Amino acid sequence: MRLVCLLTVCFATAAIARQPIRDRTGGALTGAAWSPQQAIGKPNCPGAGDNQLAWASMTADAGIEWLEVDFANPVPVAKIIVHQNDNPGAIIRIEAHDTDEPTVLWSGESAKGPAPLAEVFVAEAKTTTKTIRVVLDTRIVPGWNEIDAVELVGRDGSRQWAVAARASSAYNSGASVGGVWQFSGKAVELKVAGEVMSGVAESIDGSWITIRNGQQVTLINVTRIDWIRAAR
Repeated sequence: MRLVCLLTVCFATAAIARQPIRDRTGGALTGAAWSPQQAIGKPNCPGAGDNQLAWASMTADAGIEWLEVDFANPVPVAKIIVHQNDNPGAIIRIEAHDTDEPTVLWSGESAKGPAPLAEVFVAEAKTTTKTIRVVLDTRIVPGWNEIDAVELVGRDGSRQWAVAARASSAYNSGASVGGVWQFSGKAVELKVAGEVMSGVAESIDGSWITIRNGQQVTLINVTRIDWIRAAR
């Protein structure tokens, strides 16, 4: 049996109806509305509430989702500051992702104060990185848990805003990793840690999904799934 290590899967609720909104600042979008690119640069959402200038996952309350951001320069990490404009409190892990095996910088229960919230996560591991993954369990706080920006603070006192971003899913695009539950018992294609594979999603249990391809059975932890879709 092949084992691909990762984080957690969760069971989804039905998607909530959502309507596009205008950019209340009148400013230009840095990418598609609610896309990961909206988390690049400084915060630009005007106050609290749903805003297309922030990143939002494809589905609300679907379980595990993640936002991964790159910074211009690798630094020894002191703090990560996540600017949340809507429904804070769903963040469960902060990871450094410069190598094949992520380094957990922080894990636990994040603050559930009113938005907007600039939450400071102090790095518990000493590592140098320029890539940070923010992992959320979107079941914890109902509604879309939106992120406006991510700041990396180095032990050298440097401060940087993200210059590139990607995510497990984004509103109005692609298949949600947090919605993996919907593929149980179906033939799927998926990309895990850079490798594309296919098979039948036989079962989903807690953090894990089991993929069978003939006699080969692969156990996969969901947060390493880059994407998943029904087999063509």
